[in-house]
Parts: sequence; structure tokens; C-alpha cells
Amino acid sequence: MSTRVIALLSSTLSLFLGGCQPMSSISGCDPDSEDFTHARELTGEQVTTFAQRWGVEDPAMISCDQLCRSSYNDQRGWEATTVEASCEMQLETDMSGAVTSATISCAGEGIEYYCEGRRPLGHVELVADARAGTIALADHLVTCAHLEQASVVAFSELAALLTSWGAPARLAARCQAAAVEESRHAARISELARRAGATNEPPAPTQTPAPRSLEDVARHNATEGCVWETWAALRASWTAARAEDPALRAAYAEIAAEEAGHAQLAWDLHAWLIDQLTPAARDRVLAAQRDALARLPAIARVQAARLPGALGQLDAARSAAMARHLADGLARAA
Repeated sequence: MSTRVIALLSSTLSLFLGGCQPMSSISGCDPDSEDFTHARELTGEQVTTFAQRWGVEDPAMISCDQLCRSSYNDQRGWEATTVEASCEMQLETDMSGAVTSATISCAGEGIEYYCEGRRPLGHVELVADARAGTIALADHLVTCAHLEQASVVAFSELAALLTSWGAPARLAARCQAAAVEESRHAARISELARRAGATNEPPAPTQTPAPRSLEDVARHNATEGCVWETWAALRASWTAARAEDPALRAAYAEIAAEEAGHAQLAWDLHAWLIDQLTPAARDRVLAAQRDALARLPAIARVQAARLPGALGQLDAARSAAMARHLADGLARAA
């Protein structure tokens, strides 16, 4: 990569802290991630759980839109950005009026939601709170600490794979150092979560078996590292500058500097990994990266609507514009 990632992150942050919202030449800035149709039978207990997430005291009063969003998120793990008006549900109740079962049939648009850190291959996502609107700060920080723990696994595994492939020792060493830093991030964010009122510890990361060929790792790094981790580094810098709580700003100032280094590492790894691939494999990896860059503004738009304001308010349109600017710069330099 001809342009240093850290310099691009710094210039993007400075531009948007100043209030500018530049246009981007990247096509498909806000692509739909998924058009979904969703049909499901639910137990009374599931309906009650979903109603509680929305703050609806009587499960029989949950709306079709709310039930669709919660059920889709529970089953798919993605966020429903829109639900069509054709949504249909049927609730069955007992003599006391308690919901015993339900059926839901709906359609809409959904998008995958990203938080902090680099996920390892085969990472199993937590089931997110499907409630619309902002996530509570404590809950958000618990999820982020979980993902920081997952990043420890990701960098440790990556260091071992690079060593086995005969990669330059400095790359493996930088991955090992990044794993140590991510462990420190997880501990720091866990502390912030407790300070914000969290009563549960971050769940330990889990994985399913996943292919680990050189092409698989190159594709994963090209998207998870070069795109999502770079965006996470920029978001961390924004929080360091704009968070309401001085403790959040101080913690994220340290985290952001190290995450920017991890973003640069991802692009340095990308340069080495791409050179090891066949032309056909290289084309597949680069196509996946272009797709991730094109999707980034849409991810950022949904993310802004969900993130706690305490992290530094950034509205959906401005978040998407900042992501477009970053993606444009990465695409030009890739």
C-alpha cells in the first residue's frame, strides 16, 4: 500500500472533526447487504424475551415490526434496517392472556453489524440485542471487550500460520505484539464496562472449524483486517476525541493509537500474502476486499444508529460519509 494507513486515518479524522463531509468516487456506497424473507414459529418464551428487549411489558402487545426484527436478528445474527408493511404475525394465548406461541412472516432489508477488533477465522458471533435504537453503553462495552479477546486469538493464530509459511519474521513478531496489545484492550474495556454498570463479564470467544489455506487467510485479512479493523481504528480515534466521559477518552486514546498500528499491520500483511497467491486466487481476494470497501458506508450508517451517544455522537449520514472517505482513500492506495 503506497499511502500509510495511519496518515490516512489521521487526515480523515481531522477532516470530519472539522465538520466536513466530502463526497466519494466509490460506486455503490450504500449497497443493500441482504434482502430477506423471514418465516418462523416461536414459543411463548421467545416472544416474551423479545418483548422484554423492546421494553414491552405485555408480550401480547409486541408489534409485528418488533417481532420481525428480533426474530430475524436472533436467527440470522444481522440487523433488520427495514421491515416491509406486509409483515404478518399471529399470537396464540392461553385463558389468562399469556402468549403461548406465535408465527411471524415478514420481509425487509438486513445488514451485518460490526464492532471493534479483528475476528479470528471461524469466530462465532454473539447474539446481539435486537431492540431498535441505541445499545446501552455497558452492553456495548461488554461486546467490544469480547471482540478484543477474540482479536487476541486472531493475532496469535495468524503469527503461527505466518511462521509455518516462512513469512518474514518481523510480520509474525508484529502479530504477537498485537495479541498482547489486544489483551490489554480487552482488560481496559472490561473495566470501562463495569464502571458503566455491567454486571456480567465478557463471554469468552468461541470458534468453529474453518479453512486456513493461504488464500483463506489472505481473504480474511483483506476484509476483516484491511477494511473492518481499519474502520474500527478510526471509530476508536473518534471516541478518543469526542467521548463524553474523560475516562472513555483516555482509554480510547491509548487503544486508538495501537489499533491504528494493527490496521497498518493488516495492510502490510496484505502486501505479503497477495504476492504468495496464484493470479486467480489473487483476483478472488481483491474482489472480496473491493466488496467490503463498498459495503463499509452502509455498515457505518447502521452502526451510528446503534452506538451509545456517550462514545461521541456521530449521526448516521455523517458516519457513512466518513466511511466513504476512508474507503475511497484505501481503494485508491490499495
